[in-house]
Parts: sequence; structure tokens; C-alpha cells
Amino acid sequence: MIVMNRVHLAGSLTGIIQPMDIDRDIREPTWVFEAVDEGGFSLHDCRPTYIEQHHGDIVFSFPDGFWLVKTNRQNPYRLTLRTGMSELVLSGATCDDATAHDWHTGKRRTVEWSDFVKMVNSGERVFEFVRQRHWRTSSRLTGFLKDEDFADHEEVTLRFTHDGVIYRWNEIREDQPWM
Repeated sequence: MIVMNRVHLAGSLTGIIQPMDIDRDIREPTWVFEAVDEGGFSLHDCRPTYIEQHHGDIVFSFPDGFWLVKTNRQNPYRLTLRTGMSELVLSGATCDDATAHDWHTGKRRTVEWSDFVKMVNSGERVFEFVRQRHWRTSSRLTGFLKDEDFADHEEVTLRFTHDGVIYRWNEIREDQPWM
């Protein structure tokens, strides 16, 4: 499968790696940290650059990381900090509903999950999280599906049924606190 990944370069610059052929069954990432959701994470302003169904799980990949909140047990700094490369895993998941709301027209529409994934994975559109809510067997993820300059955007709510929620990451970036 062909993937276009965004990578953190230096400071706040973001660059693009050239497309490459990746087979996740062969190249499984190794994670330093892993935790079930206990309210110690925030996806606010985070952008997954790749979403996949993998062995029955739905995996959101974040090259720039997500937020580890100051109350998280695995956060020794007691500040809300960005992680390095990370992923959100909804294990045994299915997308039950995806709805888009256009604030300019007031219209709502159903978004096909497969179309949403294609738009994000191709880089055609960016999905930027606003909030996430997880319950024991379901989740609601809300954010903006937009073009890069935010000129064209819709608020999208994704609803999932799942067996559990897992956050994985490799580092805690003490140089990237919540501002």
C-alpha cells in the first residue's frame, strides 16, 4: 500500500516524506509506552496522517504525536506535553456512523467511512481533532475535516463500537508543552 507520511523536522516545521511502499504486516512499529484510556490523553489539535483497519482494529497514526495530559500516570513531568510519533488504537472496532456538519450552510450529511479514510490517507483533506470521548465499548471522535488552509471545512463526528482503546507512543516531548 502506498503511504504519504508527514514527519516532524525541526522546531515547528513539518515536511513530507516521499511516498513509499509499506506493508504493516511486515513492519510493525515497536512502542515504548502503551496505555488504555484513563482520561490521561488529549487529541485536541492533533492530526492523524494515516488511518487503517489492521487485524480488526482501527488505527489512527500521528507522526507529530498527541497530548499526554499532566495527570497521566506515565507523565513524570506533570505538564501537558506532546508525545513523539504515536497511534490511537480502537481494538475490535467498527465505525457505526460518520456525520459531517457544514457550518456555512447549516447542512448535515453522512460521510462514508471508507471515503473519510481515503481523504485523510491521500492527504486530500486533513482531519484535526477537537475532542474525543471514550466509554467502555464505544467512542465519539469529533474534529474538522478541512483543506490545509482551513478555507473549506466541515465538523465531522465519528462514532465507533469497540472492545477497547489503546494509546501508544515512543517518547514524551518535554520541549513541546501545551501552550
